[in-house]
Amino acid sequence: MTKHHYVYSSYEEWGREYIGIRSCNCLPEEDTRYFGSFCDRSFKPTGKTILFVCETRIEASEIEIELHNFFDVAVNPQFANRSKATSTGFDRTGVPQTKEWKEEKSQNYTGEKNPNYGNRWSWAEERKKLWGGEKNPCYGKPSRNQGHKWNLTEEQKENMKKAALARLLVECPVCGKLCKGPGALANHLKTHKQ
Repeated sequence: MTKHHYVYSSYEEWGREYIGIRSCNCLPEEDTRYFGSFCDRSFKPTGKTILFVCETRIEASEIEIELHNFFDVAVNPQFANRSKATSTGFDRTGVPQTKEWKEEKSQNYTGEKNPNYGNRWSWAEERKKLWGGEKNPCYGKPSRNQGHKWNLTEEQKENMKKAALARLLVECPVCGKLCKGPGALANHLKTHKQ
């Protein structure tokens, strides 16, 4: 059975519109019961106009994005759309969020309505679940440095100090003085500017 993809505009008589896309198994003209996936409860559509019939869902989605951008449906009061479609989801930029809307959202997720209600989460417990015990890739293996003593001669220690200093020393491009690190060089260069 082939899918039919179309872009539509559902509308209220003498009122607002809603632009969306739909994929269905029936012909678009026969899809008379579907008016959109709008969330605005005050929008009561009475009819629907099929704007474009497309070969693929992607093509229909591109047309919907263009129409949403052209009419700026997210903020345009003539449309019931609360967001503009994008290629990766929906964009609510520019949609005013009133105090009432924020309060309603807050009430929808407080107490037992919150999906995480009763869950006590801590990073330490999560880490223990993921990497504790036998799940840890180092479980049962001895530490690389456990019980290891570094027996270095005085000459080796001196060579390590010289190598570390050589990595840190930076030469001033103006006078040739050696400075310990880039920070010291920056301070030294300030003296040349004065």
